[in-house]
Amino acid sequence: MAFFFAYQNFYTSWLFIPALPGLGLSIYLCFKVANQVLEGKDIDIDTPYNGIYSLIMAIWSTIFVEVWKRREAELASMWRMENYE
Repeated sequence: MAFFFAYQNFYTSWLFIPALPGLGLSIYLCFKVANQVLEGKDIDIDTPYNGIYSLIMAIWSTIFVEVWKRREAELASMWRMENYE
């Protein structure tokens, strides 16, 4: 049970990293859609920034998993749970 809460705490704190570029992309898309509506164009939310954000998320998720593995092993050692099944 303790590992669950440790993971939740770790994951929540790491979510701030992709939230910043995600917020920037969302604001950009809001302005882009608003301009398209005002000009009477069809709404198009496909931008090159979507691909860049996807790449950022792929890299972030890989780093997140590897850092969590290290943190989990550290917690298991600290709590003397290495061989617990």
